[in-house]
Amino acid sequence: MESLRTVTTTLWLFTRSDFKSMIYPNLIFAAVNTMAGSRMTTNPSPSIYQVIKTLPAVFFWLWINLLLFNVSNQRLPASLIEDQVNKPWRPIPSKRITPSRARHFLLCLVPTVLLCAYFQGVVWHSLCLIVLTWMYNDLEGADEHFLVRNIINALGMSFYSSGALTIACGRTHTINSTGYQWISLISAIVMTTLQIQDMGDQMGDRLKGRKTLPLVMGDDFARWTIASSVLLWSIAAPSFWHPGTFGYVLASLTGSMLALRVLLLKSIEADKKSWKMWCVWIVTLYLVPLCAPLAQ
Repeated sequence: MESLRTVTTTLWLFTRSDFKSMIYPNLIFAAVNTMAGSRMTTNPSPSIYQVIKTLPAVFFWLWINLLLFNVSNQRLPASLIEDQVNKPWRPIPSKRITPSRARHFLLCLVPTVLLCAYFQGVVWHSLCLIVLTWMYNDLEGADEHFLVRNIINALGMSFYSSGALTIACGRTHTINSTGYQWISLISAIVMTTLQIQDMGDQMGDRLKGRKTLPLVMGDDFARWTIASSVLLWSIAAPSFWHPGTFGYVLASLTGSMLALRVLLLKSIEADKKSWKMWCVWIVTLYLVPLCAPLAQ
């Protein structure tokens, strides 16, 4: 029998690289937008204590759905080729677990995720994420074309964020129409800027035959699409809330730094750091709804 430490380390390694892009931002999104009250949900006066109390459940739901996606993705032969170049520390290329055992684990994980989602009131969100996982991995939607890849990622982000926010709202409240509009806007931002994730992985993506934007359209073209989209959304997204000077400065300053970095720093290591900065930029956009009352 494997030790508990070995098992937990393996689970951690499956999801390690995506905490910064999926877990932490969506956890912050759930907390911040629940605290935004009637601007996002049907709860006009949420308390900080109520919100904090829901965060462990939000974290667990985000993590177990991310685990399902990553096990599904990393078990595939083509992903193993890519990970041997880009992320050799992951469980399968480092031989902590075989692809066959990962597939067996996935068979158990799917009903487990749906059962957990049922008790948390977000079964629809998890079911949609499972369908998108199947499209992205087994139907090779991630490799087919960069537009397909970005659309699936954007839809996935919308279900992660809306599911996290639904849990944070509690059983007696839900997301309002403005909240869903904001989530749709965030999905559009993800769809038009997420190619930044592919900039530092071009070597492994080329080996896998993945048709990412920098490989199809060229490195320089991809960088300009990222920089221009980031600058545009840094103004357009805050405009949704009319947050005043502070809200615009918060988003546009981070966005400008990110855009310049993507255009000027082009090494693999720099691109990986730019990807981390993109995650920070997204979080600054998530904070904008809280700035709206300051402008009134």
